[in-house]
Amino acid sequence: MDKPTYPDPTSREASILSKGAHLGDNESPALGRKSLRIRLQGFWTSGLGLTILGVILAVVLTSTGLFTYFYVKYSRMIDARLSGHVLQNTTQIFSAPEHIAVGQAISPDELTSYLQKVGYRAEADENALGQFTVQRSTVDIRPSKLSYFVGSN
Repeated sequence: MDKPTYPDPTSREASILSKGAHLGDNESPALGRKSLRIRLQGFWTSGLGLTILGVILAVVLTSTGLFTYFYVKYSRMIDARLSGHVLQNTTQIFSAPEHIAVGQAISPDELTSYLQKVGYRAEADENALGQFTVQRSTVDIRPSKLSYFVGSN
């Protein structure tokens, strides 16, 4: 166990302690100098100043939160649109549609090729004009809500 150390009787610390003086809150007896202590006084510590600081902090936090929310929302939307079928998307500039009559001779490959060109997809896609499925020589066509024939056009 270490022995307690006592101040040198000739040091400043010993003379202060021997006179019964009390060290100030910001005075260091070991170093013999004052430590840095900052005291804020004035407008920013008053009730009105603290209220203004609180409002500024609330505005900054709210705007940061809103920015983050919309940034994530729109980045996910852009990522979803860019993730697939980028080269298959149509511009949806409509021209006269190709007429298909009952009994017309057209192969399923020709029909599916045409449907892909106008915006239909073989798999479910909410951004497509519709969906089609091919079973042997039958093509089942289902327009989506974006289609001219089903939408509110």
